[in-house]
Amino acid sequence: MSKFNISPEFEIAPYRNGVKLVHPSNCPPSTSEHLLVAEVNTLPCNTYLLDKKSECVVANEQMIESLGLSSLNVVLGKTVMEYLYDERCKRIIENDIKVLSSEMPLLADETRYENGLVHTEFLTIKMPAYDNELNLCGVFGFSITLGSQPLAESLSILSRMSLVNLAGLTKKIFLRDKFNEISGVNFTNRQAEVIGLLVRGLSACQVADKLGLSKRTVEHYIETIKLKLQVESKSQLIQKVIDEGYFG
Repeated sequence: MSKFNISPEFEIAPYRNGVKLVHPSNCPPSTSEHLLVAEVNTLPCNTYLLDKKSECVVANEQMIESLGLSSLNVVLGKTVMEYLYDERCKRIIENDIKVLSSEMPLLADETRYENGLVHTEFLTIKMPAYDNELNLCGVFGFSITLGSQPLAESLSILSRMSLVNLAGLTKKIFLRDKFNEISGVNFTNRQAEVIGLLVRGLSACQVADKLGLSKRTVEHYIETIKLKLQVESKSQLIQKVIDEGYFG
């Protein structure tokens, strides 16, 4: 179990390339850039704080609900591999290690499997967290459940709080409707529709339903789009769209 000295009145404030946990006696009155630990349930996406062993210290109700777990007690003091019982969660912990070793934020695709099949897909933003003495103490993260949690709204709120420090993600969020040309690359109308729906947070299955296509056809479109944009994952695709000004 984590030895964190943290309580609900602690504030989570921007610091360097991540956040710091500030005791209320050590900071001025709360501003829009500070989030109380007790307020994480107000965020529309999964929000959590992990220690340096990837054990959960703080999590909000949205995270518990999206993972289909019974209560917060199921995750506290445990790693994702321990409460989801899946070896494939190693990749999620590897992302934590990347953040801790580089002390830089990370944007990544993360997936939950159930019975060998994809259960839930997340767009995840993780960043280093520092304690009240400014020592690196863990990872602070947001995981937006694609298809059920609002991508644009979540990023907009995190941006207003200055809690997201990735290039291109600190702009005011505003979704444009046309994606036929991005970074000098032209897309067909159908490809542009797929991009628009992905950026709005829909999964491949939901895009297929929305457009009346098979999942395999949508996955082919996604692979073609990634190839054109020279990216390797959906998270990189979304970030490139954001970086090119289609948010803001």
